[in-house]
Amino acid sequence: MFENILLEQEQVDLLIRLVEIVRSYPRNQRRKFIIAQTFGGATLLYPGHPDKNIEVLIGDLETLARESLLAQSFSSRGTPNFDITPLGFRYYDSIRQEEVQETMEDKSAAIELHSIITAGKKEVPHGTEIRARLGSVPGTIRIEIKLPGQTDYSDLGDLNIVEGTVEIPVQLVFFSYAKEDQSKVQEISNKLWQDGYLTWVDKKDLLPGDDWELRIEDAIERSDYVLVFLSPSSITKTGYVQKEFKYAVQQQELRPRGKRYIIPILLEQCNPPREFKKLHWLKYWEDKSYDILKQALSSDTNSSV
Repeated sequence: MFENILLEQEQVDLLIRLVEIVRSYPRNQRRKFIIAQTFGGATLLYPGHPDKNIEVLIGDLETLARESLLAQSFSSRGTPNFDITPLGFRYYDSIRQEEVQETMEDKSAAIELHSIITAGKKEVPHGTEIRARLGSVPGTIRIEIKLPGQTDYSDLGDLNIVEGTVEIPVQLVFFSYAKEDQSKVQEISNKLWQDGYLTWVDKKDLLPGDDWELRIEDAIERSDYVLVFLSPSSITKTGYVQKEFKYAVQQQELRPRGKRYIIPILLEQCNPPREFKKLHWLKYWEDKSYDILKQALSSDTNSSV
């Protein structure tokens, strides 16, 4: 697919740097690079982030654009902009995958690693970093993963390589809540993200033009856990949040009996809906509630992780 793309190493390095800058931000916060041209060269500016400015050669930008890895456009004022194309992102991903494979080949000819996938084929955010090294026992690889914006890498330990493929045990956690509770819910979501959990929150994951109802139902189905946040606002509110609650209960019925899936979290004292009364609740105002939540997300032996 990429054999016809001809680049110098400096141009490859430039594309890598551009992609890693863009992917370090959530999709809804990404911007195009603005070019400030000088004699013989240029500076690429990333709006709002002066620490991301890059000195470049015009010829390198032209080459990346000619190979369809960058797309050039112009602002209403005629200022040239550059954006990374889907092909540019795929080219970057192929480079990173080759680097992992080459590292493994250099360290041990006995291990053949062809691909890295996620448990349940979950979508991993752009900008996720993966570090790999030989495991402590033959036939394993030690994986560390760092989500975009995550401060530290999460060590996933030694993972088995099966037929050249290693499966990364990432967990997807869906957040169901009323908008009145958004501030507290966002705080919990941020903590889980920093601890290496994929979180699905409508404000973060829904984009303009999405069929929001279809996307929400799909996310509930794919999630390992659904956190249902209960408060006087959510249990008395009429609207889609009630439909989310009911859809999560339907998905619970499709899973093995006793498997932890819905975790009701009381943000304030209230009387939970009837369908959740058979489940043990987490009262989030009590001591060590976040630690208890993490324990619930990691101690389920029937989980896909």
